[in-house]
Amino acid sequence: MTVENTVAHLQHVADEEGYVYEMEALHVIAEKADGGMRDALSIFDQVASFCEGNITYKKVIEDLNVLDYDEYFAMTDLLLKCALPEAMVQLDKVLSHGFEANYFIGGLASHFRNLLMCRNEQTLPLLDVSTGARDRYREQAQKCQPKFLYRALKLCNDCDMSYRTARNKRLLVELTLIQVGQAATGEDEGCGRGPAKRLKPIFNVTAAKAAATSPKGAQQPAPDCYDCCKTCCICCTCRNHGGATIHRSCGDAKRN
Repeated sequence: MTVENTVAHLQHVADEEGYVYEMEALHVIAEKADGGMRDALSIFDQVASFCEGNITYKKVIEDLNVLDYDEYFAMTDLLLKCALPEAMVQLDKVLSHGFEANYFIGGLASHFRNLLMCRNEQTLPLLDVSTGARDRYREQAQKCQPKFLYRALKLCNDCDMSYRTARNKRLLVELTLIQVGQAATGEDEGCGRGPAKRLKPIFNVTAAKAAATSPKGAQQPAPDCYDCCKTCCICCTCRNHGGATIHRSCGDAKRN
């Protein structure tokens, strides 16, 4: 069954039982059931018991250990601005609440998929979320270019497939977020099946920027005659002084 059909049935049951509910909460229950009406009703009974008949969105995601939509919206906003240090802090906040990194990256991939569906009226019905969430998705989708969403989906999917065999799982997710953030600004040039895996600095590097903006071709001033010539072990020709012959014994330059 679709999410919408499940939500409609849960709404009917809640009305029959006299429960107070939020539509976003029923959507979370329907999504958690993954198309199974029996599972949806079982989860609904548990949630109704925990919430004491007042089924709210906040209470449902807390009881079912579901990550809030707001986390994905906030992370996407940071990645669109390529605010990578803040994105790392946001990821740490999510993990500190007990969520696994692969659960987060899978949810982020679903979030990007929903944004992609929102960009076209023909695919909008494929978005199985509440009306309030759909409006938020439509608003954020206007900030995302299709090319970025395709790239972000591929990166998240690659991360999900590599997660099980990765030795440092958190690092894998962090690198994925860095690549997604750089793709949002066009700094990630990889595409296709074998993208170029190039990461750029995520923190401000003032010294590097100053070096990059300095005039090219600038040369250091030539050293003093004595300074450059006193290192010679024997008489030689000093290139800094037009072929002057240098005698180490006295340190003086004498023309041929």
